[in-house]
Formats: sequence, structure tokens, C-alpha cells
Amino acid sequence: QNNLPIADLYVSFSPFGQDAAEVIARTDAFGTARFGQVQGPGTLKVSDARYKNQEIDLTLIPSAPLRVVAGAGEAITATVNFPAGHVDDSATIVVTLRDPSGDLRPSQRSQVVTAGVPFNFYGLPSEQHFLLTATTQRDGKTWSARRAVQVNGNPTQLLLRDEDPELRPGKK
Repeated sequence: QNNLPIADLYVSFSPFGQDAAEVIARTDAFGTARFGQVQGPGTLKVSDARYKNQEIDLTLIPSAPLRVVAGAGEAITATVNFPAGHVDDSATIVVTLRDPSGDLRPSQRSQVVTAGVPFNFYGLPSEQHFLLTATTQRDGKTWSARRAVQVNGNPTQLLLRDEDPELRPGKK
């Protein structure tokens, strides 16, 4: 962002046809990833959950540092709420974004959110469908929500529901 280096960016390198030989690195405070010795040709991948996935095919391993610009990608904005009359600002809600197609790296991204406060998932490809799930424990019960979403700029609402059935209804 603003042409500054990105610290802690997740990148990997895989020689062509040798996925088992993948080397993983994270950038330092200066935005430099050090892989050590690698064998080319291969593919350099940016797979950080904060930025759009990239794949750069390298026919030769460069002798000088390779400059890579991480793209921001698209974002999904959402809010998780309890039903009316069930407000709980202290609940720890875990929201997970999952890519059923398996194209997104990492294919599952999670964060802890607060009910009623908008949150975002960044670095997403446009025109792709995802699954958003939210879960929390409250008063010994599990509350959850699930919704298919697409990157389109419209905020998404998830409504938590008590998913625990009443196993011993009161006597009448």
C-alpha cells in the first residue's frame, strides 16, 4: 500500500512439477522474503489472506531481488447480529469465510468479531462465491449463522440462531 514494503506477507515458491518441494517464506520488516536456495523454473505464489492471490511463473531464478506488488483484491463486508431481544455485546463470535471451489489461498479465513459491528474479509477475487459462517457459545448453547455470499460491494447480514434443540420440554 502506498508503494511501501509489506511485512509478514506469506509467499511460497514451487519448482514446476514438484509441489512437494514448495518453500515457504514470510517477508521481513523491509518486505524481503528469503527462500534460501531454490531450483527453477517454478512458480512464486502470494497466498496471504490480506491480499489478492498471485502466481508468477519464473523461467529463471533471478540473481537480483524480484519486486512483487501485492494487489488489494476485493472485500466482503458483513455484520453478525443476534435476533431482536437477544443482544449480547460481550459474545465472542468466530466468523469463517470459506471458498468451496478451493481456488482461494488460504481456502478458509477466520476472525473474531463483535455482534453488530461491521467487519471485512480482504484480498478476494471478484465474481466468486464464498460461504460465511458464524458461531458463538452463549448460556451453554451454540448460536450459529450461515450464508452464501458473493463479492459485490453490498454489506451482508448474518443472523445468529440458537441451534440447540430443547430436549426435555416442560410438562403440561
